[in-house]
Amino acid sequence: MTAVLATYEFELPWSAPPLSLNHRRHWRANAAKIRQVRDAAHVLAKGCGIGPWPRIQVTLHYIPRDKRVRDAENPTPTLKAVCDGIVDAGIVKDDSPEFMVKDMPVIHPAGSVSGLRPRLWVVIAALELSA
Repeated sequence: MTAVLATYEFELPWSAPPLSLNHRRHWRANAAKIRQVRDAAHVLAKGCGIGPWPRIQVTLHYIPRDKRVRDAENPTPTLKAVCDGIVDAGIVKDDSPEFMVKDMPVIHPAGSVSGLRPRLWVVIAALELSA
């Protein structure tokens, strides 16, 4: 089992995933949105004073605004852009499994149910290298 050395958290500036497997945008509009998410993750990760670390685990968390059923894999394009931004920030060398573990996005109970506001945030755990 890999030990967690430190954890960091930052909130993304969207209340819902800006990229989803269900979006059907023109490729240029999609590329612009990917760049926006990647750049935001870069700046926010840098601002947290994270790393550099040899290996990390990244989890995207989402509290939706309503009780509609959501597929856990739909926010994975947002997670991918966030992970690329984390690499851009110099937190890890690459987003390959050797350096980064990407968890399935976690969708929490809706804000209207839990009393929490809709939000999107990232948790990064610095991992000890396996022997």
